[in-house]
Amino acid sequence: MNHMVTGAYVGGFAAPLFDKRGLMIHKRRLRQSRLQVLVLEAGQDQTEDPRVQTPALWPGLVVTDSDWEFMTAPQVALNGKQIPLLQGRLLGGSSAINGMAFIANSKDKLKELGLEYVDESVNGKNGPIQASFPDAVDDPIANAWVESLRGLGYPMLTDPFSGHACGGYTNATTIDPVKKTRSFSANAYYLPAKEHDNLHVVTEAVIQKVLLEAPPNGDVTATGVRYMQDNSSFTVIARREVILCAGTFNSPKTLELPGIVSRTILERFEERHRRRTPYVLNGPRLLVVLPTR
Repeated sequence: MNHMVTGAYVGGFAAPLFDKRGLMIHKRRLRQSRLQVLVLEAGQDQTEDPRVQTPALWPGLVVTDSDWEFMTAPQVALNGKQIPLLQGRLLGGSSAINGMAFIANSKDKLKELGLEYVDESVNGKNGPIQASFPDAVDDPIANAWVESLRGLGYPMLTDPFSGHACGGYTNATTIDPVKKTRSFSANAYYLPAKEHDNLHVVTEAVIQKVLLEAPPNGDVTATGVRYMQDNSSFTVIARREVILCAGTFNSPKTLELPGIVSRTILERFEERHRRRTPYVLNGPRLLVVLPTR
């Protein structure tokens, strides 16, 4: 079965600090009523799930159908132990399943991505994603944590959004300060735009391939996507663009399926691919939080 849309978006994911991918960009595009926007999400719509909405219940989503259940390679420094890598498989992506820590990137990390650091003039409190600090600002456990780091010689941060993100401080969380519920891309961007006639969200849709058009003497162009749902295959033709917002691991994987692959993988499998690029796997990064004892 074939469909035609203006833009196809693979993944209903968005990270709170960015506005150029995922559900955030979907909402902005909807203001142009002539556009037909299709969002494909491999997981389900769990925006009303208590485990998503209630901050303390998020561990109940780990190692379930809401989690891709990725693991690291065996870590030499940890005696071969593998570390779980939490990645959300539901509408809203990892913003719907993570621990809600709102931690700003450093200037150096953003420069590596080719992005300028956020200007102080855009700091505010009226964005769709809500961020808040705990009500108990003088919490003895948090204070002991900061003082322990200070005693070990680590720097103390008075402004975690200054561009220097290394040090001890109490971070904000993506929790609505009034409702005390998780604030994430699905309830901040998708739900307010849900009734738009030109927005089509398909859940439990697993991407198979990005369709490419490769003229003999031209650049490769993405023309659509193919996905599976309920054991049936569907093809979507995108008149304008295909945007990947499927997360740290699935976005590069989606590029590899039609043959956009790094030379390292190309040589490992000795396969012929349409396009070689060193940027497919080198760019994506995942911030992992590990407990200490």
